[in-house]
Amino acid sequence: MRKFSIITENINDTKSKLESLFPEVSDLEPIGQGQFGQAYLGVIGNDMVVVKLTKSLPEYWLTKMAMVSNPPNVVKFHSAKVYDESKYEYGIMHDYVNRDGIPSAETWNLYTKVNNGMMNMSEALSKLNSREEKYEFELSMNFKKEIENFFGFEIDTLQQNIGYNDNKELVIFDLDGNISRPKYESFMSKHK
Repeated sequence: MRKFSIITENINDTKSKLESLFPEVSDLEPIGQGQFGQAYLGVIGNDMVVVKLTKSLPEYWLTKMAMVSNPPNVVKFHSAKVYDESKYEYGIMHDYVNRDGIPSAETWNLYTKVNNGMMNMSEALSKLNSREEKYEFELSMNFKKEIENFFGFEIDTLQQNIGYNDNKELVIFDLDGNISRPKYESFMSKHK
């Protein structure tokens, strides 16, 4: 299995690649960089969108899966395109999400630790001191279960990948997970 390389190119190179993939998007401004890609905020008419260049094949596949199936708690994806398959470069476009007022990372990610066997449930619950923390923990647990039940395998639902859509619903905007080509192809064949 090929290891994915981390994006190390400069911002102008990424921007020009995204402009060629998504010519309908204007006013691109960088908004973030992760381990596998760079994201830009842009505009189509009066709507804000996010476009990103990623080197994560699973993220590309999961985006395509979300586009054909409309899963719960997932941002609306508009496009997923191959930029350079030989270099594992993919472009993704989705609705802009607002990250103001999202649950705290510490509480939100506790369930991920439980789910990954890094902590047992009673230990996690003992770390919750307030009603708000308990609510955020339960929200995280239900959010993760609903998405994973839909796709049928674990999805990276960390707090840094969530925000609120225009309907004030909490959604994940960066899909990544442990998906193989056979799982991807099987899912896509069921949703044609």
